[in-house]
Amino acid sequence: HRANLINSGIIPMVFVNSEDYDEIEMLDELLIKNIDNALNEGTATVVNNTKSREFKVKLDLSDEEKEMIRFGGYLNLIGEKSGA
Repeated sequence: HRANLINSGIIPMVFVNSEDYDEIEMLDELLIKNIDNALNEGTATVVNNTKSREFKVKLDLSDEEKEMIRFGGYLNLIGEKSGA
């Protein structure tokens, strides 16, 4: 499942505090602060704009996975590398 997310350009995240999961509802607007820095550091701050709350998540990604995320997924990365 995790690999499928990354291949699709979706960042898998793990809540630092598992209780934060219960604070998110469908249709809440979420914003990941400074995503490029977060990918490098392995942690991110996510802002729930709907509820004016913030929470921390862990991003456990290899360098190859980070590159794939930055290109928007596996197919985009392969296309870029092949010159398509």
